[in-house]
Amino acid sequence: MGTGVNVTAGSVVGGLVDGQSLRCVDDTRAFNPSTAISGDWIDLGADNGLVTGDKITYRKGANSNTAVGGLTSNTTYQVEVSSTNPNLVRLWADTDDNETYETAVTLSGGATGTGTVRYR
Repeated sequence: MGTGVNVTAGSVVGGLVDGQSLRCVDDTRAFNPSTAISGDWIDLGADNGLVTGDKITYRKGANSNTAVGGLTSNTTYQVEVSSTNPNLVRLWADTDDNETYETAVTLSGGATGTGTVRYR
């Protein structure tokens, strides 16, 4: 996950260009809120493949789980990757539905179970 793949001449794949790098990522990453959250940052682990500007959808997991405070399950957020630790991401919300993701999410405790982020 997070490893680049080089496209070389051969059979044409729509949208890919010879010599271009393609970023491959797993599309779902689980995390335990009780250990992965520090302040407003979520540790998604090494090689999570995310870059600043990517969109993810947060899911709280099982129905019996409590969502991370500040996040809404099945909602899309924009990612900011920490400049000092690429394992850490901060999420930005689109509060006025215009896809500008202008509000940094303030996270709070109380979450239970394992949540996931699904890459878009």
